[in-house]
Amino acid sequence: DGNQYIIDAADPWNNPYLVPPYLINGYGKVIDTAENSWIEMSPNGLFQNQSNYNLMLEPTKGLTGKFQSRDIQYAAYIKRKSLQDSIQENNYFEDLNYRYPAISIYDTKVENQHELDKDLYIEGAVHLFNQFKEKEGLLHWIPMQYERILENPFKSISRDIPVEFPYPSMQNVIMEIKIPENYAVQSLPRSVRLATEDNSARYVFLTEQIDNTIKLNSLLTIKKLVFSPEEYPNLREFLNRVVQKQAESIVLKRK
Repeated sequence: DGNQYIIDAADPWNNPYLVPPYLINGYGKVIDTAENSWIEMSPNGLFQNQSNYNLMLEPTKGLTGKFQSRDIQYAAYIKRKSLQDSIQENNYFEDLNYRYPAISIYDTKVENQHELDKDLYIEGAVHLFNQFKEKEGLLHWIPMQYERILENPFKSISRDIPVEFPYPSMQNVIMEIKIPENYAVQSLPRSVRLATEDNSARYVFLTEQIDNTIKLNSLLTIKKLVFSPEEYPNLREFLNRVVQKQAESIVLKRK
């Protein structure tokens, strides 16, 4: 089709239409008998993940229900590698359960694991337990667990070198949580829209209640690959606010 593709024939899990993540280093030299030249080695895709949860809240058991995840381009490549490195598919999910002891994932189904040019889908059942803290007759719990950013990776107040991301990313979590009829919502985390000064990184966090169902949508997007030392404080503060928002609780009270 007239296009040039960079393919690592030694990697069986790479999408042939994507520059492999480990080759993204600015430029690469083409060794050719006719002409030696330099070509750009930059990401030509997106790290994109969407997770959907449909859950039922039971105060004595936790949260139970179904989930589906969709990984696209670089996200699909990385997860396929993780599945393969686990030798057996079940080992991958057992390892997740070990690393996140308050979350149990089971009855899983993986789709398109070997179709490298397609999105990777995983669906199954999920149980989130030991989630609730009771205080003064109110039930508190943090809805985001597995996808939550626990701490800001940027600790220093200032930085002398740029921050580099390997590829643009988009991570979306959508949750629907049904609460029992004998409970009412006391408070929800406030919906917010956050962004860096140049809008190259954005975060949208939306919550609403419809009857006895709580809906939550979390979307983190980083479009720019390089943030200069001058832009670093703004990026750091942006991620601080993302971490704080994802740590907020939903509060219920018994009717």
